[in-house]
Amino acid sequence: MLKGKNLQKATLLHTILTSCREQIKTMTYYELTLVARMIGNSLYDMTPLWSGMKSQALLDAEASNPKTKKCPEHFYPRQVAGWRIVEHIMRYNGISKAKLFEMISVFISVHFTTSAENTKLVPYQKYGVFISPEHSYSEAGITLVKVK
Repeated sequence: MLKGKNLQKATLLHTILTSCREQIKTMTYYELTLVARMIGNSLYDMTPLWSGMKSQALLDAEASNPKTKKCPEHFYPRQVAGWRIVEHIMRYNGISKAKLFEMISVFISVHFTTSAENTKLVPYQKYGVFISPEHSYSEAGITLVKVK
């Protein structure tokens, strides 16, 4: 659920996307890539929502050193998230505020991992390579544990 500044930012993003939905239908691939990137950057500017999950490696590290630094790891890469929203707008000739807010809630969700694990995820989170969060974590050898 979005609230506070995240709600304000999401509402503004909806206003912007609604005002340019006609132009989006006629944009080149390059222009769509720029729009997707702007959306992705807007999402990463929002305060992350914690999923309640941490990696097993982080839990192990915290057990031996409670001051271990945790790394917020977004389920979806920013470019993928931006493209999913652009694709929705193109497919349905726009996006409702409720649908955008639902998508944003997913796209700003994070797990906590170690910094090393976050780096291991990079090859599996590129646009065109990314399949799903579960696939990325599996390929990087990361086990997530519900702790909340």
